[in-house]
Amino acid sequence: MTKTLSISTSTYSIFLKDGFFDSKDPSYNTKISMYLDLIQIYGFRASQLAMDIKVVEKKSKHTYMADLMVYNKILQPEIIMKVKLPGQYDEYINQQFTTDLFELGQISKGTVRYLVLIYPNISGYIDQKDVVVIDYIKYKTFNLWKKSGFEHMDFIPIFQS
Repeated sequence: MTKTLSISTSTYSIFLKDGFFDSKDPSYNTKISMYLDLIQIYGFRASQLAMDIKVVEKKSKHTYMADLMVYNKILQPEIIMKVKLPGQYDEYINQQFTTDLFELGQISKGTVRYLVLIYPNISGYIDQKDVVVIDYIKYKTFNLWKKSGFEHMDFIPIFQS
């Protein structure tokens, strides 16, 4: 028996069949999977979530991209997420990708709790991904996080937003 799930938002229509996404892009599959997890597991409303967010820093005019953002009830960002290709954690962890994630946290005016790095499993299954959750309240800069030995959680804590 085939199980199909269909979810539509103002930006995306998502169709799953037998636990797979149709897209051949594992990072896109993971982004959609995480979006669904945030609703189904963590209890966020779709109105609290956004995908593919472009943020421009006012002074430098530099543009940063977030793959997913979770907003609190008054629409301030609380969780910022970036998705990267499978198996590239070590390559990205010391590069601009991670420092951009911290920059996004700084631009967000003190409301961010967690920065999240997501790496899809190359199998394409929606429930297989690696998650690195950085406590942004504890580590406000990349250098502080690096000095901690890259301390992180492998799950997003459930909290009331």
